[in-house]
Amino acid sequence: MVELPERRKRVYFTTARIIHTPNAEFSDEKDWLWVNPSSSCEFDTEDEAQSFANLANNNGEESGLNVIDYPYFVVRVERTSIIEKAA
Repeated sequence: MVELPERRKRVYFTTARIIHTPNAEFSDEKDWLWVNPSSSCEFDTEDEAQSFANLANNNGEESGLNVIDYPYFVVRVERTSIIEKAA
């Protein structure tokens, strides 16, 4: 029998990018960190994530994203979950 609460930890690498808000000086909006939320982009190694970031930067440059100043880069994510029985 599994005892609750159960704690699980998952570590993976994925891509991230700083999203630049051009009007930040005139509003409350600031630049912010965007971390890729797609489960298909959760990689076991930093090298796999870096290959994907390189591809994203190449595609971004071709499509007009400012990946020169705000490139995709690799982040390590550690996700901890606590699973409890509902009342």
